[in-house]
Amino acid sequence: MDFITRTNYGLLEGDFELDLSDSEVRFKTSLHVTDDRDLDLDVVHLLAFDLALFALYGGAFAAVADGTAIAIEALQAVLQVPMQRLNAGSAPRT
Repeated sequence: MDFITRTNYGLLEGDFELDLSDSEVRFKTSLHVTDDRDLDLDVVHLLAFDLALFALYGGAFAAVADGTAIAIEALQAVLQVPMQRLNAGSAPRT
């Protein structure tokens, strides 16, 4: 849960959620639809964003889940920021 909380803090769009009953993790985003937009293109961009975040954070989630990394180290590896910035709660926005 520590990894998800730290990761969500740095996200500008969407959020990761953890189902505490079965440890399933999912990522949620939303799309504001207006009449003057190309909905198909918006959906493509939204899905590309979701897949990019999975590619970025997926390995770190797996490492934390299987116990080969702790949350703060896994996030540091993903974001490539100094450990003291993460400890201070000032992870850069991604």
